[in-house]
Amino acid sequence: MQKIRLFLFMLLFVHAGLFAQNVSLDQAVQTSAQAIETRLPKGAKTAVLTFTSTSQAFSDYIIDEIATALSASRNIQVIDRQHTDAIRKEFKIQFSGDVSDAEVKRIGQQLGAQYVVTGSLVDIGNAYRFRMAAINIETAVREGSTSLNININDPQVTFLLTGQRAAQTSTPEGLLYEIVDRKTVTITQYIGNAATVNIPSHILDFPVTSIGDYAFFGCINLTSITVDNRNSSYSSIDDILFDKNKTTIIKYPEGKKEDAYSIPSSVTDICDFAFFKCINLASINIPSSVTSIGDYAFHQCENLTSVTLSRRTKIGEGVFPASARIIYRD
Repeated sequence: MQKIRLFLFMLLFVHAGLFAQNVSLDQAVQTSAQAIETRLPKGAKTAVLTFTSTSQAFSDYIIDEIATALSASRNIQVIDRQHTDAIRKEFKIQFSGDVSDAEVKRIGQQLGAQYVVTGSLVDIGNAYRFRMAAINIETAVREGSTSLNININDPQVTFLLTGQRAAQTSTPEGLLYEIVDRKTVTITQYIGNAATVNIPSHILDFPVTSIGDYAFFGCINLTSITVDNRNSSYSSIDDILFDKNKTTIIKYPEGKKEDAYSIPSSVTDICDFAFFKCINLASINIPSSVTSIGDYAFHQCENLTSVTLSRRTKIGEGVFPASARIIYRD
């Protein structure tokens, strides 16, 4: 009895975990087929009847995949698709349409099935809800029911529903990241040796919305940081990383060769460590629009000798090296 309780608890835990996180379409199909196979008696005669969705192509695909997965188990007798199609046409039922419990029972009896499998795909805003169940023809009880979430940007689902291939965004080599709450991506570090790195708009279909404070520390070969123009959080001007509105300078690449730089007048803030260890910089012009400069923004810029800025600009801790001469424009 204790082992049975433990098994049921583990099964509940697994299903809860799958429900809490998004799965791929293939995972949803395999998980649903396994759940049905587990609950149905060995040798049960089963018909995969309908799958409700907005696309006939999607419904056809799921019906075939579920039938194939159940047949592969060899524990269930799956009624041939041709026979099922003939009965469906007789009853004027679409693959992708809804079927009432009464119709399910009537069709099941006509097919000589003990169970009929039906399912649906519903757009719930931030994901697709994939549901599947086997219905007992005699009792109308649903067996082996599953309810799983599929990523709203899943490329396979997108293609089957719309006929269009989802845009694929590659991740630059050496760009490390973490997925936060299965919603967004934070870039944590760049460990590549390339001169240029591009910040993508998405990684694994999740939007890139954050970059760690020390992501580009020690990247002495890095001369250019570019940003996919579809990124909603970041932008780039002259190979320098800014926020989307171009009001904050986030990172000036350590390997840039220019010895002078004039910050755009759209900028109001310079982040902590933004110009850290940019040893080629000798002169920097900071416009009056800049109201604050973060801690250690120009730390270890050992060749920086000239800084022009406003007296009204708030300066953080350890911002400029000792070699820098401050020139106030007001």
